[in-house]
Amino acid sequence: MKELNLWKNVRRCLLYVGLALIFLAVFTLLAVLSVHTGIVVPRRWAGLVFWTPFLFWWVVKPLKRHWKRPAFWWAVSGLLILHLLALCAVLVHYPQWPLVWFVPVSIVEAGLYTVVLIKLFDHTRGRVSHFRAGG
Repeated sequence: MKELNLWKNVRRCLLYVGLALIFLAVFTLLAVLSVHTGIVVPRRWAGLVFWTPFLFWWVVKPLKRHWKRPAFWWAVSGLLILHLLALCAVLVHYPQWPLVWFVPVSIVEAGLYTVVLIKLFDHTRGRVSHFRAGG
């Protein structure tokens, strides 16, 4: 049993290292392209790209028991589209958007999206905890 847990932990560690390397490679590629082409991506748009995956990971991870349901992913996709439309509209109309504002906005959105998904899919439990063992 310990060997199975060890292998699981090693795989998880390798996954995290791989994801970190992918993010590093993407940001390096964007920086190199920016230098060579002269195209500069405004920081507010980079903030949107950076914060969106973390926001949805935080919302979706504790609802793992629903991942096999296509309707769950349709709902998550709808929330993602809503998130992107709303923040794109804000970022277009407010070019001085400070990066630090993504933090409180993401916290509020995470709470709202979690409530919506729980109301739609978690009829028997009524709530979900991010700190529960086994997520």
